[in-house]
Amino acid sequence: MVDPQHIVSLVQSGKATEAMPLCEQWCQQAPEDANAWFMRAGVCAQLGELDEVVSCCRKVVELQPAHTGAWFNLGVATQSLGQLQESIDAYRTALGLEPSFSGAWLNLSVASKAMGLIDESIEASRRLISMEPGNAAAHSNLGLALLDQGNGAAALDSFGEAIRLQPESIDYHYNQGLAFQRLDRGDEAMAAFHAVLKRDPAHAPSWFDIGNVERANGRLPNAIKAYKESLSRQPVYVEAMVQLALTLSDSGDELSALKFVDKALDLNDEFPDAHNNRGGILLKMGRQAEAIHAFKRVVEIQPDHHSGWNNLGLAQQQGGTPEQAEASFRHAIEHSPMTADYFNNLGGVLMPQGRFEEAVLAYREAIRLAPEFSGAWNNLGNALLCVDAYRENYPEAEKAYESAIRLQPDLVEAYFNYGTCLQPQGEHDRALELFRKAVELKPGYVDALACQVTVLERLGRFDDAERILEPLLVSDPDNIHVVVGYGELSRHLDRQEHALKLLQRCSLEGVSERDQISRHFIMGKLYDELKHYDEAFEHYHAGNLLEPEQFNVSETDHMFSTMSGAITRDKQLRRPKASNESELPIFIVGMPRSGTSLVEQILASHPDIYGAGELEDIFRMTGTLTERFSSEWPYPNCLDDATQERVDEVADEHLRKLQAYCPEAARISDKMPHNFLALGTIELLFPKAKIIHCRRNPIDTCISIYFQRFNAHHLYASDLGALGYYYRHYERLMQYWRDTLTIDVLEVTYEDVVADQEGMSRKMLEFCGLPWDERCLDYHKLERTVNTPSYDQVRRPIYTQSVERWRRYESHLKVLIDALEGGDYHAKS
Repeated sequence: MVDPQHIVSLVQSGKATEAMPLCEQWCQQAPEDANAWFMRAGVCAQLGELDEVVSCCRKVVELQPAHTGAWFNLGVATQSLGQLQESIDAYRTALGLEPSFSGAWLNLSVASKAMGLIDESIEASRRLISMEPGNAAAHSNLGLALLDQGNGAAALDSFGEAIRLQPESIDYHYNQGLAFQRLDRGDEAMAAFHAVLKRDPAHAPSWFDIGNVERANGRLPNAIKAYKESLSRQPVYVEAMVQLALTLSDSGDELSALKFVDKALDLNDEFPDAHNNRGGILLKMGRQAEAIHAFKRVVEIQPDHHSGWNNLGLAQQQGGTPEQAEASFRHAIEHSPMTADYFNNLGGVLMPQGRFEEAVLAYREAIRLAPEFSGAWNNLGNALLCVDAYRENYPEAEKAYESAIRLQPDLVEAYFNYGTCLQPQGEHDRALELFRKAVELKPGYVDALACQVTVLERLGRFDDAERILEPLLVSDPDNIHVVVGYGELSRHLDRQEHALKLLQRCSLEGVSERDQISRHFIMGKLYDELKHYDEAFEHYHAGNLLEPEQFNVSETDHMFSTMSGAITRDKQLRRPKASNESELPIFIVGMPRSGTSLVEQILASHPDIYGAGELEDIFRMTGTLTERFSSEWPYPNCLDDATQERVDEVADEHLRKLQAYCPEAARISDKMPHNFLALGTIELLFPKAKIIHCRRNPIDTCISIYFQRFNAHHLYASDLGALGYYYRHYERLMQYWRDTLTIDVLEVTYEDVVADQEGMSRKMLEFCGLPWDERCLDYHKLERTVNTPSYDQVRRPIYTQSVERWRRYESHLKVLIDALEGGDYHAKS
């Protein structure tokens, strides 16, 4: 028989290799003897054969389920093998058998923390401390778990107690340094790491973390020195190489940075953070394709590496592949749904795709997660002003910009964007102050200076605008915003020819299509004023050709036929009309550029009329009627399901909103031209409203639209053939309304207003049920914001230059004239 004492003696003498055959012999001779298997487990542990340790311990507890030591050793072995759940279960069983087993409590706290079971780790350490208050390791483990829990202050207390009990322990001083570092208490962290180095100058992790503290505080040379010290002690310290590389990159030495990160990857090509940082360095160097490859390698190694997905998205966004970038940002969010930056980045890639509503949601989520995120507040403001109903979002956008500025008073972009939000609302003075603040924070900020010029031009302060522009024309003559701004201003200074020379000389390299279009339109305007009509048309045509092809004949046909089909005289007679008798609304309708702004300016000069401008309220309201009328049909067919109660509710809601623009006004005008499409609905909701239909020579109307850059809602505006085609539809629908509807409509022709301003003004006021007021003759003196392309014209007395304007361009208008006369539509060319 094998002598167990001899085996113990061999093990104690470090002769585990000699002991192993004896253990195997003992297990063969006594396979049901738990002690034999337990001894063999101990010998295997000395030899580093952890799988055998696990096998032997399992055999022991199979033979003797209450063998505390075997359960404990099973926990130790499985913990070393990374089999944490089995390790935790083994320690729990050992403690169930022997609740005072301090080693099991200590190891359970470590294994639970590694498994992410922080509360259980804390409880295990506290149980041990209650049994052994002087157990320094227990206090240290408690501190580590508390640190992971986010309770840094309590963690520091635990590390402090561990150090008090064992003041020379390197580990406890080092852990204390990590806690201070986590709490952004850099100086105290440095002191703790130096306490480690005092005891062990070769402690590479302390040098590494000193580097991290120095880097966080912007002391890059000190950080580089510390990382190099760490590597001199531990030459294969991969994490130190990676951090050194990042710091060198931040210092502008990308080539050295790349050398160190590549060296780290030579040592460990499966280290995702090294690939991630390599991608960041390459992106900074402009090596985009290589950066994308590096970030893809990150998520290939570790598919849940949220930072890698985020960085891949940023690289793809810079590379002009927004759809791929969006997918990457969504992966980042999937793996880290509480990171505000990722939602902010997602919003940034949705914006250029025109998905503004989704971008708003992304920015709002970023703000929910990080209410102090100034950049997300600024971006939210921008997104709110891009959605279809942007005017309704002005108040929320303003609050967003104010939040951004409050949180980061030097955020230049927030001042600039806030100014561009106020400008179209007519808040010119406030907008000017914001643009000036942006320039104060960023001297020479050309876009903000150019916006100042635009506001001053709108206010008629041409000399002030010129003073801003003159130095920019010298210092930055190729800036497209500067020269276009000067082009607008030159019209008031009689310097059109000088402006045209600058516009022609201006380099177009790197200039966006949008800005090139602006250049063509202002050049067309200047050539027109100089009576160089062929050159003017050439530029108007070039600008319109750059606009995307959007006009759709079938959709246009469907829209107009649906409107007339859904609103017939018989149907209107059967439908409930709102019971209100309000004469508050005046709807000024017609094609754009048909004189609607002039008509509203004349009316708004009357003390009882408030000119509200182009309101989107009617179109937003019609978009809700299907739901509000509980109909299965889209608008306008949903009108068949209207009830008296719902019609009154919708009408009263709109009237309240309208009255809020000016509570004391007897009449409020809405000059959204395309409300002509909704006259059937307006008749049902506001039976006593007044409709003023503005008309102008069709060719003059169409070329005036063509010579003015419109937003994406006017899909016909950049195509002469489409303009003629759309105009024919408009004319037919207006004639249909005359034959079908009973609501009061006054036809006002632009040419008649020009020929007899007083007579037509009296006629309009009489139609609106108001007495004559001489101030309507001086409409151009009314201090009122006009945010349409006619803002400049309504500041001047009546002029005749726009009547029969088309004849100056007749040789270029065959396509338009043919389309107006009923010719087939052909795409622009």
